[in-house]
Amino acid sequence: MTLLITNDTFALVSALEKISNARVIECIDSENELIYIVQEGDARLAIGKNGENAKRLTRDVGKNVRIVEMPEDPVNFVRNYLGNGMEYSIELKDDTLLINTDDYNKGRVIGKGGKKVKILGSLLKRHYNLQVKVN
Repeated sequence: MTLLITNDTFALVSALEKISNARVIECIDSENELIYIVQEGDARLAIGKNGENAKRLTRDVGKNVRIVEMPEDPVNFVRNYLGNGMEYSIELKDDTLLINTDDYNKGRVIGKGGKKVKILGSLLKRHYNLQVKVN
C-alpha cells in the first residue's frame, strides 16, 4: 500500500488538529471511513468530550471517523487499531506480528476484501518496520 499525501490529506489532518489540539501522525482516507493515527496520549483530545470532535468531522466529511492512538509498543498499537469486541492474541516474532484468532473473528480482523489488515500492515511497516500475519 502506497502512502499518498495530497492537499486533501493535509486539510483532513489540519481539521482534526485545529478542533482538538491532538497531534496527528497521519490520516488514512479509506472508502467509507477516515482513520486518524494520533500520538500516544492524544486520543481523548482527538475524540473530544462525548465524542464531539469525531462527530463533527463525520458530519463535515460525510464518512465515519476512527481515531487510533499510536504507542511505542507495536502490540498495543494493534490492540488499539483492532479495538474491543473480538477474541484474538498477538505475538511478536522477529519482524512479524502474528494475530491469532478463531475462524469467526478472522474475517473481522482481516476486513472486507482484506482492507483492514492491508491498512494495518502498511502502518506497521512504516512506523515499526514489521509485517503482519493473521492465523
